Amino acid sequence: MKVEIRSDGTAQISGYVNVVDRESRVLHDVSGQFVEVIEAGTFRRALERAEKVGLMFNHRRNIDTADHRADLVEDSIGLRANVVVSDAEVIQRAKANKLTGWSFGFYLGADKWDTRADGMRRRTITDLELIEVSIL
Repeated sequence: MKVEIRSDGTAQISGYVNVVDRESRVLHDVSGQFVEVIEAGTFRRALERAEKVGLMFNHRRNIDTADHRADLVEDSIGLRANVVVSDAEVIQRAKANKLTGWSFGFYLGADKWDTRADGMRRRTITDLELIEVSIL
C-alpha cells in the first residue's frame, strides 16, 4: 500500500487489493482448513458488470462517494486500487502510519474445489460480484 498525503488535505492511497492466481493464507470453514485463489479475469469481469463498487473503511463504514475518486482495475498481478480520499479518520490514520492494507467484500458467483498434493483443500473462485473494497 502506498499512501501520499496531499497539500489539499486529501490522501492518495494505492496498491493491490488482492492478487490473482496465488494462494491465500490458510483460511478455515466448517470442514477445516483451506486456501483460496482468485482466478485471473475474475475481478475484470466483476468490474465490467458492476454499476458501483463501494469504498469502505475496515468493512464497517462507507466512505462517502462525494469524498473520493476511485479507480479499480485488474491487471496481470491482481485487483489494483487507486483512490483519493478526504475522509478525516482515514487521513489521520494515514498520517500516523496506521493503515495496514486492503480487503474486499463479494458475493460468490462460482467456485471449484480441489485438493493439493499435501492434502490441503483449495478453493478457486471463478466468478464473483464485487461489492466493496476496504481500506484497512
